[in-house]
Amino acid sequence: LQSVFEQLDEVRGALQRLKAGEYGACLACGSVIDAGRLQLVPEARHCLSCQQLQDSGAELPR
Repeated sequence: LQSVFEQLDEVRGALQRLKAGEYGACLACGSVIDAGRLQLVPEARHCLSCQQLQDSGAELPR
């Protein structure tokens, strides 16, 4: 049940970014998130490169 709430928070965040005109931009490096990634993960906050860095435990660019 917690994962459902976490996913809901992610979707809400994506909607806020959409309203702010920031949807589709990586929150870490600012690059455009690939359209294919957004189709698969519409709530994505990071481009694939930054997501892989985060998943590996590395520090994200700022």
